[in-house]
Amino acid sequence: MPALARTPAVAAGPAAAPEVPACLRPDPAAASLSFALRDPGGGVGPETIDWLKRTAAAADADSARICLHGDRHDAFHQMIIVQRRGIYCRPHKHLRKAEAHQIIDGELATIVFDDDGGVADIARLGRDHLIYRIEVGNYHMVYPVSEWCVYHETKPGPFLADRDAVYPDWAPPADDTAGRRRLLRAVERHLRRPPDARPA
Repeated sequence: MPALARTPAVAAGPAAAPEVPACLRPDPAAASLSFALRDPGGGVGPETIDWLKRTAAAADADSARICLHGDRHDAFHQMIIVQRRGIYCRPHKHLRKAEAHQIIDGELATIVFDDDGGVADIARLGRDHLIYRIEVGNYHMVYPVSEWCVYHETKPGPFLADRDAVYPDWAPPADDTAGRRRLLRAVERHLRRPPDARPA
């Protein structure tokens, strides 16, 4: 999973950590706050998604997920992801994997870039789209527009961590605070444009 970082302007939530539902198990080996179904192949309902948002806020985490697949070696991965506005997901591409984002709650922008870092497409899930597919080899990032958003991400497995992602030189790493702020400001300018002025 690409490195995630928060812009300093986002405040932490003070709530106490809710108890983990019986249908889930924590994944302490994951890089971000993660849980998995105890019995893969089932589903999650609104109460579980609400629990995930409250858990992320209580843990002062900008991202949390529930994996619907069995483990990182599975051939097909499905994740329910909660993210808070202000998170930074470094633009990247996958050389052998497409992926799709389907909004569940809130609003999420999926941004696709050309090879030079120009914005090629923006999909505002929860406003203009419900689902968006990113083709193999396309640089992309996600940007929560609402305070919290929840979406369903699907992609082929297995999970290979940073060996799965290619980062361009124009995309600042998470520890480059000034660089990532510049990129996020550029994304925000694109989002403020009227729809007919954005990439088709």
